[in-house]
Amino acid sequence: MNRQKLLLWIFILGLCTFQTGCLLELYFIDGQQLTCKDVGTLTQAILDDHVDRREFTRSMTRQTVENFTSTLLEVGSYVLTEKEIETLNKNAKAISLEKVKQGILSGQDCSFFENQISILGRAINRLGHFFPDPQELSKTLILQDQALPKTIPGDDLISKSEEALRQKFILAFVKHYREWKESVEPQAAEEIAQKISRSYFKKVKKIQDGIVFIDPWAYILLLKCINSTFDPHTAFETKVPDVTFPENSLFGAFYGYAHKLGFSYREHPYGIEVIYIDPQSLAGEIEALQKGTLITHIDGHPTDSESQENIREFLSVFLGVPVELQLAQLENKKLRLTQKVRIQMGDPQKIEKELSEAMQSFYILRHEIQGKNILILRLKHFSDGCAEQISQTLQREKQKAPIDGLILDLRGNPGGRLSEVVSIANLFISDAPLVRLRDNGKGWQAHYETKFADHKTVDPFPLIVSVDSSSASASEILVGVLKAYQRALVIGESATFGKGTGQGVRSIRNFDFGITIFQAYLPDGSSPQSWGVSSHVLLPPLLNASGFRESKIPNFLPPDQLIRPLYTEEEFTHNTDPNLTYDLIGRLQEKSNQRVYENKQMWEKSQDRETEFTYRTREILYISLDYIEAWTQTKSSRKKTIMIPFEDQNQKKRVAITRRTSSEKPILFIIQIQVLEGKEEWKTVTQYTHNSLEEVSQSIQALKTFSHQNINLSELESP
Repeated sequence: MNRQKLLLWIFILGLCTFQTGCLLELYFIDGQQLTCKDVGTLTQAILDDHVDRREFTRSMTRQTVENFTSTLLEVGSYVLTEKEIETLNKNAKAISLEKVKQGILSGQDCSFFENQISILGRAINRLGHFFPDPQELSKTLILQDQALPKTIPGDDLISKSEEALRQKFILAFVKHYREWKESVEPQAAEEIAQKISRSYFKKVKKIQDGIVFIDPWAYILLLKCINSTFDPHTAFETKVPDVTFPENSLFGAFYGYAHKLGFSYREHPYGIEVIYIDPQSLAGEIEALQKGTLITHIDGHPTDSESQENIREFLSVFLGVPVELQLAQLENKKLRLTQKVRIQMGDPQKIEKELSEAMQSFYILRHEIQGKNILILRLKHFSDGCAEQISQTLQREKQKAPIDGLILDLRGNPGGRLSEVVSIANLFISDAPLVRLRDNGKGWQAHYETKFADHKTVDPFPLIVSVDSSSASASEILVGVLKAYQRALVIGESATFGKGTGQGVRSIRNFDFGITIFQAYLPDGSSPQSWGVSSHVLLPPLLNASGFRESKIPNFLPPDQLIRPLYTEEEFTHNTDPNLTYDLIGRLQEKSNQRVYENKQMWEKSQDRETEFTYRTREILYISLDYIEAWTQTKSSRKKTIMIPFEDQNQKKRVAITRRTSSEKPILFIIQIQVLEGKEEWKTVTQYTHNSLEEVSQSIQALKTFSHQNINLSELESP
């Protein structure tokens, strides 16, 4: 095909989203171009490793063709003529899907996609010939402004001809020119036209300096569209950063938000105009900075339309760097410089503290309510070593004062290291399976089980987990494990996000891509995939909830369920909290509903996320307090264990006899024969279950090792 060039301007006009299934980005891969052969190699690699998709089907081929074409139409919506749009759609409908499929898999024929993108390439290339130079464009602006009526009619999105497209651009320029002309003196109108023209050509020059050939971009877009048909998390990435460009129009004013300073602005003939100030921000502390104030220079650099890259650079500098702003006002359309203000972009010590806190995966808060000590462990993500840190933190907190209840706050937790989740679960669950991972061969890639729990760190106190629809991936496994064993009360939205899959990174040549290689299953046999993990006690829906979950993303993997649970009845009974009955959960929900109803106006007024988060946290504390009180009042919900050490053939062993009771189940006695492995790790080798102390005594007497010992079982007679 012809080596036609693709201007980066397409990235300004729009990027495709989940609706089209592709994300448009531009990559340089160590100076090498991606080829059609690479597309075939990568597609086959995904088929080899993907957990569910074993074939690139006709349906997936159709989606690839449609997504590729719709992306081109979206990106080129302002530069394609009616005939070009018709040609793109016609090609997509007429192409043989089987031919496209075989061309992709073989890596030998990507001609359909190359031809489609060449149509967009020609359309974008055409823009460079609309206006020969800044002087010509400036004259055109002034003449058209005089010729056009005061009210310019709206532009049709689709231009029927190239001339109509050129006229559309002129109308856009004139609208922008008129807006600026009204804010300056009449004699400055020609200068404004020249400023707009120079700014336009400067932007075009910047784009042309970064232009790339169509071919590699076509294959990158093709790969992204192919990947999106497998599932939402199989993604093409590269080791080299993409080429970016400011998101502003080629011919219109741009808007922005200086997030570190706290004000919004728009482009103005003399610089940038402040249009909003956050009163709680740094900008809100500057008396001279008001709505309508002009900023003509930042650290001596002009901020007008011809220097907009300086604006973005200096308003996005690193935290802690001081900047100087030159302020000005318009008086009778004349510019008057007022004063210079110097702003420290944040307190360096405070910034360092905030960054340090952001790097931490968790923090802990202690609340004393009605004589009860409740800990809130806010887990932001699961990073390396966080489980050990949490264990040590809980141990320290226990030494300070008794812990009456623990809240694991997983709201907004996107996941992290699965190994850390297993270790955290080990603080509450012992001698039982946690999660299984199924690979693409329907086999078991891994089967995680807990060891004997470290009860020195975590006593059997009430455990509460708070979640929302942003709790995803590894955090869903943790809450799912604790719920499956009925070890924790789950409070929050109706369900978590619903990502029950994991990805692995594969590298080919000079780029990486992630492939969904396993699906996780919880101890009860369910998978959080698509469904998520539901809550026991529901809080009111978030006022501004988007409802965005895994199941809302195109091509999500369907939910799945194992035939039987991973655990045995003994393993379940050994770890469950007998207090957590359906009756208690119902009472907790009723009390919560009553509190929310009584404070209905307060909940409805919490429009901002921070206030809403505070209200929900307070309600979670109240629910937890109700649970703790019910937990401590129920005598039948006690677990008692006695340990009997002994030696057998010079090997240290012990018998653990546990009495568990529940208001819903009969008394259960569990006998475990455990062997010491290493210095402190005990492994259960044999386990028996009985319903009475008499059966326990008979079972122990049957063990020859204990025939000579006088074992006192009276400690297990009462809860």
